[in-house]
This record gives sequence, C-alpha cells and structure tokens, in this order.
Amino acid sequence: MRLRILSFAMPMSVVAVCIVTGVAGPVSAAEQRLPGPLVDVAWLQQHLDDVVVLDVRRDPDQFAEGRIPGARLLDWSAVRDDRIIDGVEFQMILPEPATFEGLMQAAGVDSGDAIVVTSPGKAAADVTVAARVLWQLKYFGHDAVALLDGGTAAWTGEGGALETGEAASTEGDFRVLTERPELLVESQGVLDRLGAEGVQLIDNRPQPFFLGLEQEDYVYAPGHIPGAINIPFTLNTEVSAPAFIREPDDLLAAYRTLGLDPAAEELIAYCNSGHVSALTWFVLHELMGLEQARLYDGSMHAWTLDETRPVINPLAP
Repeated sequence: MRLRILSFAMPMSVVAVCIVTGVAGPVSAAEQRLPGPLVDVAWLQQHLDDVVVLDVRRDPDQFAEGRIPGARLLDWSAVRDDRIIDGVEFQMILPEPATFEGLMQAAGVDSGDAIVVTSPGKAAADVTVAARVLWQLKYFGHDAVALLDGGTAAWTGEGGALETGEAASTEGDFRVLTERPELLVESQGVLDRLGAEGVQLIDNRPQPFFLGLEQEDYVYAPGHIPGAINIPFTLNTEVSAPAFIREPDDLLAAYRTLGLDPAAEELIAYCNSGHVSALTWFVLHELMGLEQARLYDGSMHAWTLDETRPVINPLAP
C-alpha cells in the first residue's frame, strides 16, 4: 500500500480561497470534506460515501467494465468545446458556462458535492484529463475538488473492489456561480507578456514538439512560443502504473533544473491545446502553492491561429 502524507491539506485550501476570490471567507462544508487537492486510496476508501467520484474516460465504454463503486462517468470528449469567438473558430477550449453546467448536471453532480476526480491512472496522459477537469471546476468556482492519486489503477492495486455494468442515471443541480479569469490566460495576454520581466512561459509538451520535430494537425506552426522553457508533462508522474504524482519537493527541484523560477511574478503553462499543461498547473498551483500559476487555454492551437504571432522553431533552416 502506498502511504502519502498530504501536508498541504486544509490550511492550503483556506489560502487558495482567499487568493482566488480576493476576500477572506469561510471554507464551504463540501471543501471541509476533502483533506487537500490530492487524496490517496486509503483516504477515499474511508470517505467514499462523503464524496462524488467523477471518472473521466477517453473511452466511455470502458466505464461499464469496471469503476470505483458509485462513480459517475464523464466523457473526456465532452469536457472541452469547439467555439467561434469573434469570428475565429477554436477547437478544444473552455466551454461556455451553461455548457459546462449542463455537463456536470448530466453527470449527476450537485453544487454542494465534494468531488474526487479519477481517471484510469495508468500513465501521465490519464492524469492530465483529470487535472483539466479539476482546473475547469476551479475556474467555474467549485473549490471542493481533488484528484485521486494514481487514479483507478491505484484503487484496484490496493485491493479496492470495482463496480461493473450500467451505472444508475441521475441528474444533478450543479450551477456555475462565477468565473475566475485569474486562473486563465488567453492569446492576447500571452502576446502582451512576451519578453516581460517576471513572466515565465512553460511549454509542457514532449521535447520533439518543443523543438519543432513533431506537430499536431490542429497546431499550424512547429516549434514553441518565444522565451518558453520546456518541462514535459510526463515528468509529473511516476513512469509505471499506477501513475502517482511525484512528490512536490522532488518536482520543484526538477523544474528548477529545467529553468523554472518559482519566484516569477507569473507562471504560464501551455501545451498543444491546454490539456496536458493542466497537470503542470495543478502541481504548481495546487501542490506547490504557487498562486501565480495560470493556464493558457487553447495553447499552441490558439497561438498559431494567427500567423503573425511569433513561433521559435530551433531546427528551421
């Protein structure tokens, strides 16, 4: 059994609430049911009846084959949305508040629920989808949310039983009460910050993408945003399944080696679409307590929609 001390626990939650909202206030009853932004299997086994487990799946058909008892399904393909903004078509970005509200309601989530987000947990890529869901919940004002360390792979690895078959359908009353733009940065904001002192861009893609050797079809120029450092998202978890998140102190040391300045006034994480960078945002903001961390929604996809924005391709002739 993997034992982990969640030293960031409740005091961290109180600090985060004050910083994000701008005012000091009491922690909600739902937040009090969670020990911090990351929970382990031992804790969840003891508190399964006190939380809603939200299971994010790339393949929803696998949900019926085995899930944590009582878990609610969230289809990854529905988490983000394609939208036209000011005449520009964006793929896989933050949905409208009403769309996200409907998604949570369809999953059976209530506004007063404490949520534990899980994924298959077999690799870092699994953890990233859970982290993106957590970031969106936080963005839309729901603070009572944590990740299950190691996901469902950790649950079964530590003897947890799985539920199979069709899950009961229920409708929730989840409501979006606010939006938190301080957790997000968009393309113009990145452009305005290029070269600014105290601002650090963090490219979380694998190195071949950073260097321009590989390119997704929805990204329209190879390479990276000028001034960015490269911290691949796979660094954040252990290599073998379950994909446990590495200890924050170890990650901070590794990040520093790769060029991170944790004292920077603003830390902007990005990737190809704002998906895998959500895991690095989670580590920076939630585990390390670096409240200046923000996520670039749309990331290289959004950046390269405008060919006048600069892109560094180190291998270009």
